[in-house]
Amino acid sequence: MKSIRTYGAMALLLSAATAAAWAGERGTTSADFLKIGLGAMAAGVGEACTARPGEINAMFYNPAGLTGMDLHTLSATHLNWIAETRYEALSYARPLLGVGTLGAGVFLLHMPDIPALDQSGASVGMIRAYDLGISFSFAREVSPFIPLDGFNAGASLKFIHRALGELGASGVAADLGLLHRFDRKFSLGLSVLNLGYLSSFDSAAEQLPIVLRAGAGYLFEISPSHQVQALLDVVQPLDNTVRANVGAEYTFAQIVHLRAGYKMGYDTDGFQAGAGITWNFISVDYAVKMMDVFGLTHFVSAAVRFGSSLKSLQAVTADKILQEAEGLSARSLYHEALAKVDEALAMDPANERAREMRNKLNSVLKLLEMPLGTGDDQTGSEAKKKPPEEMTPDELEEEGVQEGQEVQP
Repeated sequence: MKSIRTYGAMALLLSAATAAAWAGERGTTSADFLKIGLGAMAAGVGEACTARPGEINAMFYNPAGLTGMDLHTLSATHLNWIAETRYEALSYARPLLGVGTLGAGVFLLHMPDIPALDQSGASVGMIRAYDLGISFSFAREVSPFIPLDGFNAGASLKFIHRALGELGASGVAADLGLLHRFDRKFSLGLSVLNLGYLSSFDSAAEQLPIVLRAGAGYLFEISPSHQVQALLDVVQPLDNTVRANVGAEYTFAQIVHLRAGYKMGYDTDGFQAGAGITWNFISVDYAVKMMDVFGLTHFVSAAVRFGSSLKSLQAVTADKILQEAEGLSARSLYHEALAKVDEALAMDPANERAREMRNKLNSVLKLLEMPLGTGDDQTGSEAKKKPPEEMTPDELEEEGVQEGQEVQP
């Protein structure tokens, strides 16, 4: 009969692929495979992805980063890890109009079958060992609920299972994230990962490797065809000291991507680099990581984007709302029209037509708040002027300019 001790010894072979890579850590957590970064794009920039929006593999670094995605995206990653282990990941994200972005992922760390021994030391065949995770994510912009444009939140729920022959351990974890996009160039992110527990092979609950991440990103637009994005993450694992990840990506014509990154404060990680090509709706990425005595590890990812463009759907929906606003304005229902315009801007924040309508309606409402002159003070053509409530928005705006009246607060 195979003993738990024998299985425990075999488990060390699988754990060596992850725990050895963080040999200096304090050893207070389990399931170290959750610390391995996923996605060749992320690996290429030193895994500094906490403040990078619109990236499908953001669900593994900051789930709030799923916001900003425009199309359905399916991505697959293969990683040649250390000690003959392999890491595979498959992820999918779908942006939904007026709802947010849904995501799901499956990730698996596995290795060749392990020889098993009984208590006497005799061989009893081979056993399989692997670590499996399944995640479900949701992210959306929360500016409709708080007065702060560009503020996004996200969360992931992960189900984890570790198998070693006939033994198994299962657990549940949550990831939480925030991301603030000040504009299309500058963003800040914050996330906490792996909040949960995992049962161990001897049934005692173990804590997962909780990690707190804070990041910043800035996009330098050198020209329409040349862009450079700089990224910085500060990482605080529960079981170690603070670290820093820095990275940069150069993009030419939205087709060719060159990346480099460096991880500071780690025992084996250091320089990382990668490249990628995006053509129409398909992208392929590669990255390499230098891991000191463990040598090089290689990441390969591929992604395909499909479905209706979320930005196009937002623009079409916003235009329909603006048509309703114009109808309300034509009937002098300016407050109701302004509410519709704000609804259109919530749907499509970059809609210039909506911004112009909002400014115009605000001017009209301010003019309507001005006190009317008395009939005795009006002479000639002034006495024939229509009252403000009977004027069109254009007449009100023209009247305010001609009279040079100051707007009342």
